[in-house]
Amino acid sequence: MRLHHVQVSCPPGGEAAARRFYVGALGMSEVPKPAALVVDDDAELEPLAERLSAYDVSWAERHTFDGHQRFHVHDPHGNRVEVLAVSP
Repeated sequence: MRLHHVQVSCPPGGEAAARRFYVGALGMSEVPKPAALVVDDDAELEPLAERLSAYDVSWAERHTFDGHQRFHVHDPHGNRVEVLAVSP
């Protein structure tokens, strides 16, 4: 599996505060949002979701991104991670 990017969530209108913290205070660099977080093959999604089943996996948005399948999972700190694969 490849990790394409990590995206930090914030509430609507919270971008400036997030930039002050992550860029200003922590010294991180902001880069443009990439097009997608992609798993090599959509056949990888089910086994990966099974491995992550203890971490609140949701398939609610599985077919909401044209040409792709995806699921979301929460890490131990509540951050939502999107796992995306191109559908054949």
